[in-house]
Amino acid sequence: MTSAVLENSENTYGYLTALENIEYFSALYKRKIKKQEILQLLEQFDLADAANKRVFNFSRGMKQKLSIICGLLNDAKILFLDEPTLGLDFKANRDLLDMVKKMSKEHNKTIILTTHQTDVIKVLADRVLLLNKGEVSFLGEYESFIQENSLAYYLIRTNTDSYQLTDEKLAEEKLKNLIEQGEKILSYEKHDRSIDEILIDYYKGEWNV
Repeated sequence: MTSAVLENSENTYGYLTALENIEYFSALYKRKIKKQEILQLLEQFDLADAANKRVFNFSRGMKQKLSIICGLLNDAKILFLDEPTLGLDFKANRDLLDMVKKMSKEHNKTIILTTHQTDVIKVLADRVLLLNKGEVSFLGEYESFIQENSLAYYLIRTNTDSYQLTDEKLAEEKLKNLIEQGEKILSYEKHDRSIDEILIDYYKGEWNV
């Protein structure tokens, strides 16, 4: 089974055009690929207009896309991505994540990636492996991880203070007491903890897997 490793956006050659990079890596993998196929790949990754432009003029997001294309030329079934969205702006980040997700689902590719960005985990992860000081702390399904550690909480806001409780009955009792004390209630809401909050607590050591 073939694989491809993309460590950063510098996997391609800046003095070559996008088209020339793809042709070079095709030859390196001893794979004959028609120009029409190359253009289709560039179109799929929204790089068709840049086909004949030198890569050193590309944005970081464009370089990342081209690196992924070149990594797929050997028909890799497993793609390793190291911080694929690092340094990208919001739009480039979202575009790249959408393309990687589509590639994984439609072309049956296994994506193994490292990231410190929770939006990448939320969009792409089916399974997660968490490391803490070099030790494996969690390995399993992403949805199971979230469900086991979401720990919803109830937030009461008054005109003078706010109260956060994890037990619904205690939250309702607190709300009732505040009303009886004449406090003005601004809001009473249930919050599900986000992946960001879960991971922040995890790395603070507030809970253990």
